[in-house]
Order: sequence, then structure tokens, then C-alpha cells
Amino acid sequence: MRKVLSKLAIAAAATIGAVSSAQAYVILTISDVTGGVVTKTCDTSVGGCSAEFGVFAIGANALTFNGIVGDFQVQQTSGITISNANFALAQANNNLVNRTDGAAGLQGLVIEFTAMDVMAPPDVLKTLSGSGSMSGAPFGTITASDTVQTRVAVNSANLNSFFPPFALGGSSGTVTAMGCTFVIATNASCAATSTGTTGVGATSVVWSDPAVPFSFQTQQRFDINASAFVGTTATAVVGRLPEPASTALVGIALFGLAATARRRSAKKA
Repeated sequence: MRKVLSKLAIAAAATIGAVSSAQAYVILTISDVTGGVVTKTCDTSVGGCSAEFGVFAIGANALTFNGIVGDFQVQQTSGITISNANFALAQANNNLVNRTDGAAGLQGLVIEFTAMDVMAPPDVLKTLSGSGSMSGAPFGTITASDTVQTRVAVNSANLNSFFPPFALGGSSGTVTAMGCTFVIATNASCAATSTGTTGVGATSVVWSDPAVPFSFQTQQRFDINASAFVGTTATAVVGRLPEPASTALVGIALFGLAATARRRSAKKA
């Protein structure tokens, strides 16, 4: 049995004016969850990772992986995340190349990218949003049962501890999570929601972080049949609440538009 995961790239982007990374280290975990769980992980705060991981430096916010996890061959895996004063963004490009074992039924793969000691944005109240999407057209044998689950989560206690695997939405203690699922054959993307059910619930939630720093994670699970080829992207964004002044301006603008509409209606009457 052999499956291939190629080009798992976890990257972050920042707007113009971005500053250096505002978290101390990252953790990459890849798990074959079919039958007995086989997991390989690297924590850049301690090093000592297996030779398959390439760590740029102790405490780095970037790492790579090339190797085999259970029945999966993983190639050209790299990770980095960057924050600025307004948001922290983690983007995971997970290109699942194929399942070549030919065995009947679904097989599962989970990938997780966690940023620890994130300092920005510094506000007590922050927003969380996320999404999962196709990064390219699927090919091979794609069935109606082939799915991708995406979850994004934050932990205000700055722990590498989130909901049990794929409790996709809601809050518990210091953890807030959102999620969604899309069927590869019929959907190109999904927005993470507060309930974890695609299309049901809020697509952006406000959470409290009374003591910075915090941790956050993107997580995807692939459940695919044999000979399926699919590329996906998972994105998580932790952002600032809109400035009160901006909110007030929006309110004034909406009030003005409403007043103008009323005057025009009055003239027509």
C-alpha cells in the first residue's frame, strides 16, 4: 500500500508594511490515520526532529519535511507563518497526489500546522476566520464520498491543545474552533463556520485573548478512495476588530445612503 502527498506547503502572507514574524516557533504534524495511527511531528522550539525534517534554527518559524508517514510518501513539505500588527495568517497548500494501493474504501490523512507564542494582533478581542479550497482541478478516480475537512482553531492559553480531532466548530474553555467540509467531486471550496457545518453559522467569530501570546492552528483531513488526486488550500486568519472610528464612518455612510434613498422616493411620489 502506498500513497503520496506532494508539496505540502504551509506559507503565510502579509500586507505592505508587514513586520518580522511575531511568533517564536511552529509545529508541523502529519498523520496517517488509517488503522493504527502513524504520526511524525517536529517542534522548532526544541529541535531534535528526525532527519526527514529540515529545521532552519531552534525557535524558527519555518521548517520542511520530506519522508514517509505510514503508507504516505510526503515530499517537498515546507512551512512558514508571518504576522504583522493587524493580523496573523497561516496558509496551508496541501497537494495530495495519489493513493496507489488500490484497496477498497476510504483512507485518511491529517495534516496540522500550529503557530505558538503569537504576539500579534495584540488586542484582547480578535477575530477568527478560515476556509478550505481546491488549489487545482482534481483528477483520477473521484467519487461522491471523497471529502476534505478543514478546521481552524485558536487557543488563548498559548497551548498546543485544541479540540479533539475534527470537532469542527464551537468554543470550549480557551479554545475557539471553526470548520467546514467539501465534497471534492462537487465543490471547489468552503468557508469555515462557527458551527463546523458548511453554510450554517458565522464565517467570522470574535474571541477573547486576555493574556497575549496565543496559539493557532490549521488542520485538514483528507478522506479519499483509491486513485484520487486532489490539491487543496487551508487558510486561517486571526485579525483585529474594525476600529471604532471606521465602524462609525460606515454607520454614517449607511445612514446617508438611506436618507438619500428616502428623499428620492419622496420626490418620485
